[in-house]
Amino acid sequence: MPPLSQSEADALKRSQNQFKGRLKEVRDLSKNLGREGDIRKVIAVLLKVAIVVCGIIIASGLLKESAVQIIGVVVLIVVAVERVFANIERLMAVIAAKSALDRIERRCIDIHESDILKVIPLRDPDPSKAASLETSLTEKLRKELATAVDQAIIGLENKDLELLGRLVLEDNSES
Repeated sequence: MPPLSQSEADALKRSQNQFKGRLKEVRDLSKNLGREGDIRKVIAVLLKVAIVVCGIIIASGLLKESAVQIIGVVVLIVVAVERVFANIERLMAVIAAKSALDRIERRCIDIHESDILKVIPLRDPDPSKAASLETSLTEKLRKELATAVDQAIIGLENKDLELLGRLVLEDNSES
């Protein structure tokens, strides 16, 4: 069989590069979300510990009334900070987006690894058909990865908008 034409070789190379690029984009976004999630987890734990410690101090009865009031104010500030910045809710959205990206990455790699086995035997007898199949495969997987990235970003943006809407002090609901 004749070797690949230049256009077939170019299409195959381009398809492979685009797939690798999308895979890198998914991995980078997942890594960034992982870092954000780790930071938010630490913040969540610190806020919870602060509230528990304050509660124990108040419940112990060892402090004077003015000190108890100060600790009560600290608890209110911690709760207000959590409500305003919605750390836990953003944390849950970040973890969900990261998990979805990790799943689609594993799925696309698994599909690629299994489907490429159908292409390899065709490389010698029919390189053109093999290149066409491989290009189709990588293009399909690239689109899946792109869709997953878009869905993750849109989900996080929607959650951010929802959380921003909670900061409105006036009641906009219709009665």
